[in-house]
Amino acid sequence: MSLIFWRSKRNNVTEQVSEENPFPVQVVEAIPGTETFATANEAVTVADTAVGLTEAKYRNSVRAFITPETAQIRFYYHGPVPTSSTGHILDPGVPLVLDGIDAIKNFRAIRTGATSAAITATYEQRRPVS
Repeated sequence: MSLIFWRSKRNNVTEQVSEENPFPVQVVEAIPGTETFATANEAVTVADTAVGLTEAKYRNSVRAFITPETAQIRFYYHGPVPTSSTGHILDPGVPLVLDGIDAIKNFRAIRTGATSAAITATYEQRRPVS
């Protein structure tokens, strides 16, 4: 079972995503008078060298929704570069949400085995509601 941790906006604690608790987060509180909307997406191949996301795609985004599709990856989103044996593990089909531009900019991933992973990322921005 892979472990993914989310910071809950409801009670500001870290909660573990697991098979028993597959989605322990509350929807991020909306900023009054605004809404988020998808602006771009991309497919990234994660091979044996750590890669990040494409700045031209995520520019001005507030959130990224990432899903590995073909193989397991390891990742960090706070600066360090993952290796095939260090970093958070993310299994195929398990989604990851990066909240905030710093997490998006600092996201790096690498495959864990011999098979490269395809990941899909969708980016969201915030706009005023009229």
